Amino acid sequence: MKTKKRLIVIVIIAIIAIAGCYFLTQRSKGAYSQFEHITTKNIFTRNVNNPDNTYYVYFYNNDCQECHQIEDLICDFAKENDVYFINTENKDPDNKISKFDWSAFKTENDIEIGQVDKNNNIQYYEGENAQKYKNSTELNRFNKIKKYEIKIADKNYLKINKKAKKGYVYASLLTPEIDYSSLQIYSSVELANLPTLLEIKSYHVENYYYDVGDIKQYITNLN
Repeated sequence: MKTKKRLIVIVIIAIIAIAGCYFLTQRSKGAYSQFEHITTKNIFTRNVNNPDNTYYVYFYNNDCQECHQIEDLICDFAKENDVYFINTENKDPDNKISKFDWSAFKTENDIEIGQVDKNNNIQYYEGENAQKYKNSTELNRFNKIKKYEIKIADKNYLKINKKAKKGYVYASLLTPEIDYSSLQIYSSVELANLPTLLEIKSYHVENYYYDVGDIKQYITNLN
């Protein structure tokens, strides 16, 4: 009798453990639990029978506030298109993700455009002004519009832009440049931030869409 009771307890514990694991797995997928999740190792293994068909890989995590802003949009998009999801919180060894070096990027690309005078007013250099950069239509080498914000160099900004001088004014580039053309199977995927959407065709990243605005614009233009 004791053996039977012990067996029943073991079975109950096992069921609870399995249910708990399932719950945690579904919770980690958040709003996207209904869609197929993969790791970075599998990015180029989708649609192997139809490599000319376009599909997408969407990177997110449950703590990303920007990701929550477009949950409904992404879910609707995934119902109509081949979209595979990668939760960056997934610690699977096959999920290899590296962080974009924003400090090196901004040190190289941010532009000094003025300085703050003794009355705390911004004095722009000749030919420079805030609207020039806020309304920028200039494209980077990946055909993305360069988006800027105007920054007065304080102690926090000095940690990012190693060439900056305190009290000077900078047009700080917000649009990352990542060369996904060389991305191969098993290689680490570099992400500047979340969310990120990769467009893939013929075992090649055709394009990438970074941040809420970029992703929303792309999906809206498809419709």
